[in-house]
Amino acid sequence: MTTADITSTDTRALYQRFPHLIRIELMWGSVECRQFLSSLLTDDRGEHRTGFPAEHAKTIFSLLMEHDSAFPECELASIKPASHDFYQGRNLR
Repeated sequence: MTTADITSTDTRALYQRFPHLIRIELMWGSVECRQFLSSLLTDDRGEHRTGFPAEHAKTIFSLLMEHDSAFPECELASIKPASHDFYQGRNLR
């Protein structure tokens, strides 16, 4: 099964330019896929990065939106709870 079989987003140009991203097809429908797609759109490496060309960023965003629509449970499961360490042990009154 390919994303062409399960999504309306055309991934041909994305996979041609970035063949390693074809693993999206293997993860489709999982929390890991949702996290991976989201990580592709955010810079968390702490260094200056160019990012994807606009057309490919749009494709990735479209895949993320379709994945969230088809598998809303994955979106909810991928949200990390906020850390409350700052508030622990503090008297807030």
